[in-house]
Amino acid sequence: MCGAGLEALGTRGYSRGRSCIFLEATNMADDVNIKGHVATYSSMIAMLKWGGLAVFIIAALVVWLIS
Repeated sequence: MCGAGLEALGTRGYSRGRSCIFLEATNMADDVNIKGHVATYSSMIAMLKWGGLAVFIIAALVVWLIS
């Protein structure tokens, strides 16, 4: 049995030996899901930008204190 439970996601596949081969995804996300994904992605990118800046400043402060 290949892809048990993945049929609910709209993916069809077949088994060839021990591996599963998935042919295509038949369902796309609707507008409500896309808006949620875009909002999550945007907030994640913003958090990574500010987090990277914070890490850079903290690392520079530590190097300055050590030297």
